[in-house]
Amino acid sequence: KNLFENSLIIYKKTLPKDHIEVAWTLANLGTVYGGLGHYKKAEKLLEQSFSIYKEAFPEDRFRYAWVLTLLGDNYRSSGDYVKAKDCLEEGHKVFKELYPEDHLEMTWFSIYLGNLYREVGHYKEARIIFERSLDVYKKHFGESHLKIALFLLYLGDLEQECAQYEKAKDLLEQSLSIYKKYLPANNINI
Repeated sequence: KNLFENSLIIYKKTLPKDHIEVAWTLANLGTVYGGLGHYKKAEKLLEQSFSIYKEAFPEDRFRYAWVLTLLGDNYRSSGDYVKAKDCLEEGHKVFKELYPEDHLEMTWFSIYLGNLYREVGHYKEARIIFERSLDVYKKHFGESHLKIALFLLYLGDLEQECAQYEKAKDLLEQSLSIYKKYLPANNINI
């Protein structure tokens, strides 16, 4: 947080206010604030970043969708599901224009939309996203790569919410097994 804040101070003194480095730093600082639970501050920073990308760099569709997705996830985290849905679906649409469904970038950003769908009870849509993402990651990384554990966790949580307890238990045990293989016993993921 301190490094991004200091970078932003320097950039604002030395660069135009709509410089791409300012937008990038605002987005990353917003993500940090969101991770700390300061959603309003994160929202303000992410909206500033999004505005710069949208107005000064309209050709950079990746960054446009990236910041829109981060903003949508921040809205989801703060409980504003209407704004979250608008941002995440728009970001997802742009990513679909940029990447095929089985591309890792597409898969990673789909997870944000899947998490929103799960939280608002759209379990079918969430399951489709999580299962597709898991298949793509298995294709690229194999069955027991650390990245697979996260997708198994998402699916396990979803199955638990759908009262599919045996399926949930199996998925969560698979996830735990992979985490234990790669991480120390005191790691927060375990």
